[in-house]
Amino acid sequence: MSLLAPFYFFGAAAIVGPILFHLIRRQPKGKVPFSSLMFLQATPPRLTKRSRISNWLLLLLRAMALLLLALAFTRPFLRFTNMTEETVAGRRMIVMLDTSASMQRTGLWEKSLAEIDTILDDLQSADEIALVSFDDSATLQVAFDESRTLNLEDTKENLRNVVGSIGPTWRGTQLAAALEFCGELAMNVQVNDDRITDVEDNSERSEFQSDQFESVSARGATQPAQLILISDLQQGSSLSRLQNYAWPKRLKLDIRPVVTKDQTNASIKILTATDASGDEQERARIRVTNSGNSQGSTFSINWTETATAEVAESDDAVRAAVNGGVALQTKVAPGQSRVVSIPNPSGRFKGIELAGDQSSFDNRYYVVDPEVVEDQIFFFGSDTEEPRSSLFYYLEKLPLGAANRRVTKRKLKPGEIEGVASLKPSLLILSAAPAGELDAEIQDYLIAGGQLLAVLSDSREAEELLSFLSGLSDAKFTGQEVKSTDYAMLSGIRFKHPLFQKMAEPKFSDFTKIRFWKHHWVKSNLQSSSTIASFDDGSPAIIEHQLGDGAIYVLCSGWQPEASQLALSTKFLPLIDAFASRGRTRAPPLSLTVGDAVPFSVSASGVLTKPDGTEIEYRSEGDREVIDQPGIYQLVDAQKTVSFAVNLGDDESRVEVMPLDEFERFGALLGKTLDNETATRINRQMKDIELEKSQGLWHWLVVAALVLILTETFLSGRITNREPHRLSQLGKTV
Repeated sequence: MSLLAPFYFFGAAAIVGPILFHLIRRQPKGKVPFSSLMFLQATPPRLTKRSRISNWLLLLLRAMALLLLALAFTRPFLRFTNMTEETVAGRRMIVMLDTSASMQRTGLWEKSLAEIDTILDDLQSADEIALVSFDDSATLQVAFDESRTLNLEDTKENLRNVVGSIGPTWRGTQLAAALEFCGELAMNVQVNDDRITDVEDNSERSEFQSDQFESVSARGATQPAQLILISDLQQGSSLSRLQNYAWPKRLKLDIRPVVTKDQTNASIKILTATDASGDEQERARIRVTNSGNSQGSTFSINWTETATAEVAESDDAVRAAVNGGVALQTKVAPGQSRVVSIPNPSGRFKGIELAGDQSSFDNRYYVVDPEVVEDQIFFFGSDTEEPRSSLFYYLEKLPLGAANRRVTKRKLKPGEIEGVASLKPSLLILSAAPAGELDAEIQDYLIAGGQLLAVLSDSREAEELLSFLSGLSDAKFTGQEVKSTDYAMLSGIRFKHPLFQKMAEPKFSDFTKIRFWKHHWVKSNLQSSSTIASFDDGSPAIIEHQLGDGAIYVLCSGWQPEASQLALSTKFLPLIDAFASRGRTRAPPLSLTVGDAVPFSVSASGVLTKPDGTEIEYRSEGDREVIDQPGIYQLVDAQKTVSFAVNLGDDESRVEVMPLDEFERFGALLGKTLDNETATRINRQMKDIELEKSQGLWHWLVVAALVLILTETFLSGRITNREPHRLSQLGKTV
């Protein structure tokens, strides 16, 4: 027999009570006066040296009742041999291993490996385990199926080999997305061994779940897997995405943070390195950010010798001279940022380095000064000299230039439009049809990628301009001026089109304040001519017709105030800028982030050189996902040579430890993973509870105790009633 709560058996000590009551003799309190003894001296009853038990039966009944009650509270049950030898059910665990760039700090990866060894040492043959590594995406490294098919030692060896083959990357941290992925994996059983990456797209993840997962209940499992998170929990790994995720009620998250002794960490970023004129003597603006938990505040800044050097370059590398060969010193308080300026070195490739903190993984920043792009906008038409009525006047006032772009706006005279194809303008604007046989020349310009914008601002010139456009292609444009006493507004704008993409956000997409007093209703005989925007009366506002690599655009109204309010609105500048840059290859950004896709089209002869000197082919769309380290990349093909800079994400430098209650705030349930011994003991205890509940022996013990108590009560009553009768007979005898 086994006891579920053996400590209650100490209640059997109450048996001492009845024994004491039987051993204690009390002097009778009642007195019977006798007249014949009134002159005798009272003598108390004589007690023997040892009290004796007067009624063994009552003592035995009372003691047995207490013993049975104490035994009932211990909840006894009978455990059979086949039940004790039953195998305990295994655990299901998902180990989430952080491999983001912040894990490159001193000691963090070694501590993570030590946590993995602790988990593997406690692993049993009945357990199932999966391994998921994550940075800005989650990767299923080891699936549950592998632990089911392999024996215990092979499972441990396989996991150690997989962990040994991976390490910290240079990518950012998407902890919330990884938790969502592992949450779905924990609540489901994987059917095959496919490896999952890129959990950013919810639709792709849902499709994967439906095709490759079965529900836990379908496989007969009663509990989800336990999530074990091994991470430095840096603040940059935001959890805000979890607010849209319904955390499973039975899923527990075991957080095992790894902490480094190096507290001081600062990051650096180049804000500007050159101006629009390309003056190399300009002072570059540098921002230094110190983490909130830093213990230091003094740092030095210097340009690296070459921005194309390996990221793993040693600390004693020779650096370029700054301020006479002395690095710039600056102080930044913990949790603060400071912007400083230093002389700008020569050359397009720049790399700057920060020294003075204990964590060097984010101490370098790279930038490539973009090549200055020359855009030319040519305008031709019968324009008036009156500024208010002139189309070119408002066009000329637009500030289209930038640090890496110079825009030339020129008004062509009738004789200057000849040879326009050789001038290669970025945008040719026509408000009137040019004279002469220019169809073939402008056709060549369009086929080569030129952009032509026809503005129907004058009803007298509109018919001839549409006829000229019809001669450039198979499209036949016809139109007439809309006679209306009311104004028109834009509607039906295709914000996915490149012309309106920059204005697609809600705060920029309001065109209701632009009123058009005059406009034309234009039609085309080809379906290839598409309408990008319409007026509220149903007529087209902007028509696009592709011709070769270029395009013809028809703006069915003028932008001067006598025709519309377009030139006076905030939408005029981005719209003309979109027309001018429509046919030009997009300039590379100043800096990309590790994990971004290469922003240039692939080619049959493309070769991409990484910062460490590795050359890879860049010929298919899959080759775009190769940015895996910071530094300067160079892309070379038969037509161009482009260089671009890649840096760490800003959030990865926020290395302060995230509080654990942040997880609970977003609905996660925290709980520790039980070791095998504890889990076995709890599992056995649960089975003992079920066995005791099914047997119910304590009910019969309580019934037996009640029977003994009733018997004792009956016998005690009989003895009590017999005692007065015996005393009465004794009195009569005396």
